[in-house]
Amino acid sequence: MIDLRGMHRNHQAFWSQMARTAGGEVDQLAGGLLVTTGIPAAPFNQLHCDPGMEGSSTIAEAAAHFEKLGLPWRIVCEAQSPEAEEFSRERHGESQPLYPILSRDVEQGRAPTPVAGLQFVTAGDLGDLQAFVNCAGACYQHDPALIQKLVSSEALVDEDFQFHLGMVAGDCVAISVGVSNGQTAGAYFVGVRPEHRGKGYGRALTEQALLGATSAQTRTAVLQATPDGLPVYLRMGFRHVGDYHNSDLPVSAAGVLDGS
Repeated sequence: MIDLRGMHRNHQAFWSQMARTAGGEVDQLAGGLLVTTGIPAAPFNQLHCDPGMEGSSTIAEAAAHFEKLGLPWRIVCEAQSPEAEEFSRERHGESQPLYPILSRDVEQGRAPTPVAGLQFVTAGDLGDLQAFVNCAGACYQHDPALIQKLVSSEALVDEDFQFHLGMVAGDCVAISVGVSNGQTAGAYFVGVRPEHRGKGYGRALTEQALLGATSAQTRTAVLQATPDGLPVYLRMGFRHVGDYHNSDLPVSAAGVLDGS
């Protein structure tokens, strides 16, 4: 039986931990979970809408919150939401491609297949986290300063939330984050430097994240895929079990309308 609720809780646990690490906050609203990392990019500040949420009052509350902070943000829905879509259109938001939710039985997992020259490190100090952030910048083609807040001692205090680095000749060339929550193990933030792609590093770092997040009670491995990553994960035994419907919102509708 597919436990989508457990998968969604793992996803929310990841973002809650990201907010804590970055010195942000997490608030439970009447119709959803509000996650504020403070990182000035829409994907890092989110409203996770509760299933079956009706009306837009919760979305409007989130909009007021992020507008006050001057942060772009994202609406995350577990299913298509006419309310979220209408709000996004009115606020000149940008609908994102469907974000596939994938799962497999944790028994299908195994220790990462050895890849020649690749070594695994689980971040244990701020130096490791800085290497993670620098690698993320190269993997996702952004300035590492964007996520500099993740270089925080708060990232190292919870064994259920781990940053993983793939090292080649002393350099970090691939990354992932593993999250344990209830009966689920999740892999997030998987990335490989462009010049090192096609060598199996992404698959290995995904398996490493899941291995680190697996406990005696874990039953399901879960992740969300980009369109490019989907074929890789399907070959790893994952099944497509659902989709997130995401919309990215600007800091404010006024900022869009007046061109500021």
